[in-house]
Amino acid sequence: MNTWIQINVGWGFAVTFSALTVSKVSGGHLNPAVTIIDYNYYSSQIIGAFLGAAGVYVLYYDLFEAFDGGIRTISGPKGSAAVFTTFSPDWLSPRGAFIDQIVGTGILCLFVVAIIDKKNKIPEYLHCLFFGLVLLMIGCAFGANLGYPINPARDFGPRLFAFIIYGPEVFTYPYPTYWLITIIAPLIGGVLFGWSYYFFSGFHIDEDPITAMKESEYEPVSTTDIPLKVVKH
Repeated sequence: MNTWIQINVGWGFAVTFSALTVSKVSGGHLNPAVTIIDYNYYSSQIIGAFLGAAGVYVLYYDLFEAFDGGIRTISGPKGSAAVFTTFSPDWLSPRGAFIDQIVGTGILCLFVVAIIDKKNKIPEYLHCLFFGLVLLMIGCAFGANLGYPINPARDFGPRLFAFIIYGPEVFTYPYPTYWLITIIAPLIGGVLFGWSYYFFSGFHIDEDPITAMKESEYEPVSTTDIPLKVVKH
């Protein structure tokens, strides 16, 4: 199987099972670009990504040693920092990287919003699976430029860990503003594309009257709360 496909499938399953694990606790918030307005999750998402990167380094430490002989470098034939975070290739301009992250993250958020929209009647137990399939699709179709970071926490958390191993160059290679692109552009794309779903589709779907009734703000009233009069015949 092609290595790139293996990576995409692995990321897809990782998102599916990660979201499934915390779906009943937080709703499966793994990405600040999706969470956006609930900033309380940001620190947890970044810390989780940092610890995940640390776990990868510990697990594959011997492989790193065999690969580079203990000399950790970011680029070149023995560069390994891209295992943890992303770096823009030489041929991609900052503008191209910014657009890439707006589009990639935007597509993710658009489909996430469509999946969780109750008007589409997608069973809740399928949501996490579909989240993973969306990520798999994005990786296959939109991953050629940057490896689809499309998640500020997924890129920044491991970058912080890589800083410990590789030094400050992880924030300056290939240019000093790249790491900011992977934070700012996804947030913009998430908002733009997420709302575009509602403007072009969500607002135009008729709401199921049964669902609307269940979500009504009115509470059912017990018959014992209603005074009854005895009627004599």
